[in-house]
Amino acid sequence: MNRKKNLNQLHLILSVYPFMYLIFYRINKGAWPDSMDADNTKAIAVVSMISLFTTFVAINCIFRELTYTWSPNFLELSVICLSEAAVNQFLLIGRGIGTRFERKFDRLSYRDKAFIIFYATIYIIVLFLTFALTTPIHAPIVPH
Repeated sequence: MNRKKNLNQLHLILSVYPFMYLIFYRINKGAWPDSMDADNTKAIAVVSMISLFTTFVAINCIFRELTYTWSPNFLELSVICLSEAAVNQFLLIGRGIGTRFERKFDRLSYRDKAFIIFYATIYIIVLFLTFALTTPIHAPIVPH
């Protein structure tokens, strides 16, 4: 019984990723024509930005331990951004993780919804705090 409860909690924690898609999918849903698929596009864009921040936090933490400063150029940033967007598009839309979760979320209990919302909020707060603390600040060179 305890193992089943732990697996259920792990499943709810892993539901944070499609939940972030769901939030931005439902914001202003249907404002654009269906032919534009704007609801999916805006949701993928925001989830990609969040996963991009996660990638940058990981890179900053690694390079900080190596005492190396990483200053990406335009090409590196473009490759990372497009890769994040392609992976999120494939997983959330192509494989149907986001769309299935959107239908399933309304049937979840109030407790499960609150649990997922709590973990998503904590994840975003910790992510941005970690990003702010690990990103090196380059002071401008000012002659004295």
